[in-house]
Amino acid sequence: MNNNNKTLPKVLIVEDNLEMQDVINICLRKIAQVLIVETPEDAMNLIMSDPDLKLIAVDGSLIAEGDGVHVVKFAKEKGFSGPIVAMSGDLNDELMKAGATHKVNKSNAVDLLKKLISKR
Repeated sequence: MNNNNKTLPKVLIVEDNLEMQDVINICLRKIAQVLIVETPEDAMNLIMSDPDLKLIAVDGSLIAEGDGVHVVKFAKEKGFSGPIVAMSGDLNDELMKAGATHKVNKSNAVDLLKKLISKR
């Protein structure tokens, strides 16, 4: 799922819940190019291949092998300097220790993401 408007900032959403993917995409697609992936591997590939990412939002507990902590650490190691939002109630503190810059419960994620995107 993504929005192809090239003038909008690119945001990477790492989320494996399909309903949450839809909510985020619908709410952000008018203000950002929304790139949604479900696995840490796909997230790390995008981080490596797309230098235009402006924001990364990560669910901490992904079903796929690995977790959001790996994604956050990888983004920091590769020099990503934009906001990294932890969107996982139980694992937010671990994501913050790994290098996330913001934490939010999923129920409030869209509001924070909109605020951060508007600053880009």
